[in-house]
Amino acid sequence: MLAMIIFHAAFDLTFFKMVNFDMRQGIWIILARFVQLTFIITTGMTMVLAFQKRNKVPEVWIRWALRHAIILMGWGMVITFITWIFFSDQAVKFGVLHFYAVASILSLSLLRLKYWNSVLGLFIILFSTFISQVPVTSEWLLPVGFLQIDFSSFDYFPLFPWFGVFLQGVAFGFWFYDQKWREFLAFGSRIPLKVRHIFEFLGRRCLLIYLIHQPLLVGILWLWRMLVN
Repeated sequence: MLAMIIFHAAFDLTFFKMVNFDMRQGIWIILARFVQLTFIITTGMTMVLAFQKRNKVPEVWIRWALRHAIILMGWGMVITFITWIFFSDQAVKFGVLHFYAVASILSLSLLRLKYWNSVLGLFIILFSTFISQVPVTSEWLLPVGFLQIDFSSFDYFPLFPWFGVFLQGVAFGFWFYDQKWREFLAFGSRIPLKVRHIFEFLGRRCLLIYLIHQPLLVGILWLWRMLVN
């Protein structure tokens, strides 16, 4: 989460021409890939932990998963609308929240594969190299990974390859739950209570932090420019 905020702060500073970082290479592209990979893998693991917590009653699990996906897609569409209003040429049409919503639904029928999700995910990642080279004229195929030649967006997470990365997180989540969960709980019990509460607080509000950190950063930078000018 901290790495994401640092990257977005650097991106915003560059976008508003307050600094001259090259966000497409060097340490910044490494940081961007680190944030993307850890976020998607973690969401895949989170899906497994939620499944293990609720799957004893299938109706409860399905209801939770659908509600979760609807909330994510709803906020994703809010981001699409806002970016389309203010930055139409870079509007977010299928960003990370759109992706996570769709991936959550698609993974419902794949969770029973457990570790085999890693193999399926690898095929998706490899096949994405073919998809990314096929130009199309319709925006309706953007979620899959087919791109228009002039496509540009602030945030874009197509199913190919990112659903493959998500499935790696699902497979790792099952391994972690089967092999390391008790050790993790034992380790967590040794962490001071106040520190544990801070991590729990942040963990339960990841979506809120994701939604508000960019408006806050942009607002701070806009205010700074107004004061300086």
